[in-house]
Amino acid sequence: MIVPDDVKILDYGEFVLDNEETELISSHTVNTWQMDRTSAVKKLDTTLGKTAEMAFIKYAEKHLVNFEYLPYDSIRNDHFTKHAPFDGLIYRKNIDKKVLNTLINEITSQVSISATGQINDQLKHKCLSSHVYIVEIKSTRITQRHFSDGTIDLRKILTDDFLDYPKYLRIDTYNQINDFNDYLDYVNKKFALHLSKNDILEEEKNNMKHIYIRVYVDEANTQAYIIGCISHNGFIKNCSIKKMYQKFKSEFAVYLACKLNLGNPIDVLDKLP
Repeated sequence: MIVPDDVKILDYGEFVLDNEETELISSHTVNTWQMDRTSAVKKLDTTLGKTAEMAFIKYAEKHLVNFEYLPYDSIRNDHFTKHAPFDGLIYRKNIDKKVLNTLINEITSQVSISATGQINDQLKHKCLSSHVYIVEIKSTRITQRHFSDGTIDLRKILTDDFLDYPKYLRIDTYNQINDFNDYLDYVNKKFALHLSKNDILEEEKNNMKHIYIRVYVDEANTQAYIIGCISHNGFIKNCSIKKMYQKFKSEFAVYLACKLNLGNPIDVLDKLP
């Protein structure tokens, strides 16, 4: 469980981001559900994401001393033309570098032949078996809905969710998916399958990143709130299908969701095998 006292707050005012890299990433970002997002908005969103990642890196350097975090952008070889399959890799500092380099080569090789910049579930499992954890760091802007009596209310933030897209559907064009049973029916009909709920949960888990980290960003005060993390096992045990209706924005996007307070404090990463 995550409680307000578990949240780590960093001032990111002195962080130096690579503006050229941010520009490249945003220029190749595809609008998956917010179709009218402008180049300027995409750049702002990319900057938000890179700020959140840098906040985690700075925190990890001081407090997760047994681990290294390797951003995907530092190993990619596609000149930022494809969507990144994840944000980074976490592994122990004493890892066999041959094992790590082999996995990195397999990742970049699979991305290079994937039209959408993806890696398959078998390679994800190979990483997991080698204790190389695939990570997603999701950033969220702190807005007025996160305030109570003029101050940021961490209890409100903890009612938000860890999020990912389901394996088989990102956009529910006809607005027919309202819960996991609807999603299961869709998958079985669309792909002529006979999956049970347990079957599809296992498929979703195998498709997921191994670790999800949530960072909220207070842009007005240059503060990053590292809320916590959750493993794919914990996520899938407590997940639901969710939509977040915002007119002309994400009303058709479908998410796997798990409440933030069901995750773990960020320091639990230091206890990974």
